[in-house]
Amino acid sequence: MLRKNGEVGGRLRRLLSYCQELPAVKLAPNALFNAALDFEKANKYDKAAEAYELLITSYPESDKTKDALFNLGLCYEKLGNMDKVAEANERYTRMFPGEKTSRQCPSTAQYYAKANLFGKAVTVYRNFIRQYPKVPKRSKRCS
Repeated sequence: MLRKNGEVGGRLRRLLSYCQELPAVKLAPNALFNAALDFEKANKYDKAAEAYELLITSYPESDKTKDALFNLGLCYEKLGNMDKVAEANERYTRMFPGEKTSRQCPSTAQYYAKANLFGKAVTVYRNFIRQYPKVPKRSKRCS
């Protein structure tokens, strides 16, 4: 584990090297995920994002991929990179379309709007409306 801030960079480099040299190792996704969590705890969100990204791209079938992609968006939010948050949300929606959190497309549009990418925000809203055209019925109390 990467507990000490001074050891973070060297350990990540060794871990990334290990995962790239032995990509078929079953424990590599877990190692990357744990490294990313340690980076988050050390407030090194850029390094955490790097580890999550490597896990997602190298091991898309891993059981850690869904959580890594979700956490990737959180890291970008901590870094203030709203367009990257929105991109991570869109990737999550594409990779895991049946998930309840995939219906949270409006939040993706909001992140694009915060990044002043209004065209992308509008596109996300339009796609969401096409995908979920039915408006939930209002209860009598809301009418």
